[in-house]
Amino acid sequence: QQQKQGEAMAIDPEVAEAINLLWVFVAAVICFFLQAGFGLLEAGAVRAKNAQNIMIKNIMDAAVAAFSYYLVGYGFAYGEGGNPFIGNSFYALRNTEDYILWFFNYVFAGTTATIVSGAVAERCMFEAYLIYSSFLTAFIYPVVSHWIWSEDGFLYGKVLDFAGYVRGTLKRRLNGC
Repeated sequence: QQQKQGEAMAIDPEVAEAINLLWVFVAAVICFFLQAGFGLLEAGAVRAKNAQNIMIKNIMDAAVAAFSYYLVGYGFAYGEGGNPFIGNSFYALRNTEDYILWFFNYVFAGTTATIVSGAVAERCMFEAYLIYSSFLTAFIYPVVSHWIWSEDGFLYGKVLDFAGYVRGTLKRRLNGC
């Protein structure tokens, strides 16, 4: 049969889900490049002797954020069985297969921590910064994102998210911008 002009073509739901997940993954990878961008920006803003330290700090920031968000952050943000304040499952991604959504949300949690690294460049001890980064990505960012994006959160449905506007606003508010 020939499709008439103006009629929508039916898409298999599994194909639509695969396309959606592919888009989320591509968007997450693009946003992950913010880590490199912030590293280069910060390296250009410090004395030459500290440029290597800044780049190592940004690499470690991404690694610590991934570990922290993997262990508890995703569970606090999107875990089921919690309350309007905090989630209570999916720790270390147990009982979930939302790996792409974990990656997408980890990228934003990690970027939130990385933005602060430029503000404290040459002013903060390396170990202290990694502790801060771990705490931000394991607890602070996940709890606040639970409030807004988890169906159990007390702000869910009360905040309009215009194409990521709220996510960007949340990211800036949590890192002090």
